[in-house]
Amino acid sequence: MKTINMTIPDAAWEAIGWNDGPPEDRLLAQVVINGTHHHLDAYRAEVMPDGCVVLANPEMEEEQMHRLQSLYEGGYDLTTIRGRQYVVVMYPHAA
Repeated sequence: MKTINMTIPDAAWEAIGWNDGPPEDRLLAQVVINGTHHHLDAYRAEVMPDGCVVLANPEMEEEQMHRLQSLYEGGYDLTTIRGRQYVVVMYPHAA
């Protein structure tokens, strides 16, 4: 299987936040792959001293972590966007 590398420019991410948290807690971008629209959700994350990754917003951690755990096998890969660490997931959606 071939891997296609894709870099989403920082300017393409919209800071939408989570409930009353800071806007940078959750970012949203859109991509179209072979005509199918996808949302990219980026959840701001922190690495704890023991190496565990947690979402930076405790409310988001409680509501979203079970969903993220079902999508990832093992640990999370973190990516840097605008100088912060994020867990990124992609979902298809209707345009």
